Amino acid sequence: MLGRIILRLHAQGNRQIDFFSGSVLHGFLMEAAGHNAAYLHGGDGFRSYSQYCYYDERTGCSEWRINTLNKVSSEIIGQALEGVETIYLKQKGLEYQVVEKTGFTCSTYRELLLSQINRERIPRSAALYFKTPCALKFQNRHVNFPVVKSIMAGLYAKWNVFSEIVDMEKKELIEQIAADNRISSYSLNSRVFPLEANKIPAFQGWLKLESHLPVVLTALRNALLLYGEYAGIGSKTALGLGAVETDLGGK
Repeated sequence: MLGRIILRLHAQGNRQIDFFSGSVLHGFLMEAAGHNAAYLHGGDGFRSYSQYCYYDERTGCSEWRINTLNKVSSEIIGQALEGVETIYLKQKGLEYQVVEKTGFTCSTYRELLLSQINRERIPRSAALYFKTPCALKFQNRHVNFPVVKSIMAGLYAKWNVFSEIVDMEKKELIEQIAADNRISSYSLNSRVFPLEANKIPAFQGWLKLESHLPVVLTALRNALLLYGEYAGIGSKTALGLGAVETDLGGK
């Protein structure tokens, strides 16, 4: 089960929050979850959710998006945020009003996969727009540039951990998908994301991928890239990094 809840936040004066507050919002979420926070922290190396915040100039509000990757995390986070009208961030000493909340919109892994396999025409290009800095690991080190294999392998790994029905667990599959996709164009800036005493190298902007795979594998790639809108891409996605929008056939 895949889910998403959106909270629109407003504060008086020039106190809006953006992606730099991801770790603080994560702390609020863990406190609201109470004893269920232990499950959200995860014990298998992966978090069953991602979240990020950005400032929307059109509305004059900050938008906080929480995405869930299975049924349990959907239920825990839904209950934790039920009835929440204000969000107080202790570390900043600031309070934000929840002016609008969009309840959980849900889908399934099967529906996501079939939506791509059953398309009459399978897009071979895909644009990824990184709404918050993305911190990828390559050869066990954070890098400030995109590596196709790291992007696809990370999405593939989370899919196989949390998917309740569809399993794509074949190591050779992701190797082929990564090998036969190329970054054809991009506009990226290097970023540094401060996290406590650490400064994590990252990048932000957009890139375009071109698939040279057979049609069925291109459809699988597209499903994984759309899954990135829920799972996030790279590391620290539970703290606000790696938020992405996928545009199949874009750019």
